[in-house]
Amino acid sequence: MRRTAPLDKPYLGMTETSLKIIQRDGARSAVKLEAVFWSQLKDFAREDKVSLSELIYRIWDKEPARNRTALLRCYCLDRWRKNASLLQMHPARFDMLALIAACPTPVVIITHERKIAAFNPAFSTAILTPRTGGAGDKSRALAITLSEPMRKLQQRLIDDARRIPVLQVGFQAGGRTSYHKARCALADRSAGLTSLLILFLETV
Repeated sequence: MRRTAPLDKPYLGMTETSLKIIQRDGARSAVKLEAVFWSQLKDFAREDKVSLSELIYRIWDKEPARNRTALLRCYCLDRWRKNASLLQMHPARFDMLALIAACPTPVVIITHERKIAAFNPAFSTAILTPRTGGAGDKSRALAITLSEPMRKLQQRLIDDARRIPVLQVGFQAGGRTSYHKARCALADRSAGLTSLLILFLETV
């Protein structure tokens, strides 16, 4: 399988944050997000024929007790994934790679053989650098363990894309192992058990 280049290089302008004020029924909220997420949310609002504020409040209303900006980021990633009929991890698929690169928490994409296919800068800083002394080819030295068998996990995601499993992920290199909670999703459900797996780590 062709390895995808790491997401180490920033996408110009896409990771810059901006603050927007939205309101509903006289109540105002300030939201600060990266440009790539604002762009996606505006596109989704146009698709749904609603205002940007209405879409955001709809997302928040589903899980009112959750971190609001995290909900918006996860919504963008999940909706983009569901809308994609076929996702190939290739630099030409700019949108998904840009979304992952802009995500402030560590994200890593692995193959069904538990090999790293791609990762974002936050993953490089938090996971790779302390264990391998760098990123790039050294990411191959990182052994990944999951608290659930890979095939079973993939089958669960194929059967029900709406459920986002939470599992324990271990990263081992140079005799050091660290464990983290992660939410996971398939990059391409149509690829079945050979699909790439996207792991969204909790803040480390």
